[in-house]
Amino acid sequence: MRSVSEDSASPVTSRHRRTFKFWCRVTRLPFLTATLVPVLLGAAMAHRLGYEVSLGWLSLTLLAVAFLHIGTNTLNDYFDNKSGADVTNESYIAPFTGGSRTIQSGLISARGMLMVSVLAFVFSTLAAVPLLFRAGLPVLYLGLEGLVAGIFYTAPPLRFVAKRGLGEFLIGLNMGPLMVGGSTLIQTGTLEWKAFLAGIPVGLLVTAIIYINEFPDYAADKAAKKNTLIVYLGQRRARIGYVLLFVAAFLSVFILAFSGIFPLWVLLSLLGIFLAYRATKVLYRHYDSRELRPANLDTIRLHLITGLLLTLGVWLG
Repeated sequence: MRSVSEDSASPVTSRHRRTFKFWCRVTRLPFLTATLVPVLLGAAMAHRLGYEVSLGWLSLTLLAVAFLHIGTNTLNDYFDNKSGADVTNESYIAPFTGGSRTIQSGLISARGMLMVSVLAFVFSTLAAVPLLFRAGLPVLYLGLEGLVAGIFYTAPPLRFVAKRGLGEFLIGLNMGPLMVGGSTLIQTGTLEWKAFLAGIPVGLLVTAIIYINEFPDYAADKAAKKNTLIVYLGQRRARIGYVLLFVAAFLSVFILAFSGIFPLWVLLSLLGIFLAYRATKVLYRHYDSRELRPANLDTIRLHLITGLLLTLGVWLG
C-alpha cells in the first residue's frame, strides 16, 4: 500500500498556520500530559529530598521534554505514513490511535510533518543546553538516550516499536524512571536513585496508554510489520497484559510507600483504581471495536490523575 506522497499532499496553508487547533492536532499537544506528570513528580522528589525547587529550571525542563515528545509524535506520524501503517488503518479511534491523521487528511504534507519533527528536536536540544550547564554530563547522557529512543521509536533501521515489546518498554522507561530521575537531577545537581524508583508507577501507567492504543491499530500494524506487543500476542490474549500493567503500577506505589521512598500520602493515588477497573471492563468487552474509546480515554485520565496525586502526596510528605 502506497503512503501519502511527500509531494502530493497539500502543504500547510496560511489559514492552517494561524489556527491553534491545527497545531494542537499536528503535535498532539493534549497528550503532553505524559511528560508533564513525570517532570512534576521529579520536582516533588527533589523537594522531599530537602532541596529547594526552582520554578525557572522546572519550566525549562518541561520545555525541553515537551519538544522532545512533540518531535517523537510527529516523526512517528511521518514514518507510520511512510510504512503504510496509518494509511491502511481503518479501525483507528481518533484522537487516540492511528496517529494524528493530519497527513492522511491532507492538512499537512509528509515532508511538512518531517520538518516539524526536526524543528521540535532542535528546540528540545537548545532548551536542554542550559540544563547541561546546570547539572553536568548526566543530563547529556539522559538527553541523548531520550533523543535516540524518540527518533528510532519508529524510524529505521532500529524501529524499536516493531521489536515485540521493546518500544513499549522504552516508552515506560523514558517517561517514567528516566524522566522523573532527570527532573530531580536538574533540581538537585545529583543523581538520586530514589527518584528513579519513584518513576516506576508513572512509567507503567504511560505504558498502559501506549498498550491500549495499539488494540485498534492491530490489523494495520500487522500488515505493516509493526510488531507491537498486541500484534505479537494477538488482541484477545493481550488483554491480560493491560491488567498486569495496572497491578504492577499500584503494587509499586504500595512498595514505595511502605519502604519509605514515598510518604504514605501517596496512597491517595490509589483512588485511580476505579478508573483502571472501568477501563479494563471496557477492554475485555470491546477490544476489537471502536467501542473501546472510553477505555482509551480513561487510561489517559488514570495516568494524569494518579500522577498528580502521587506528586501532591510526595510534596506533602
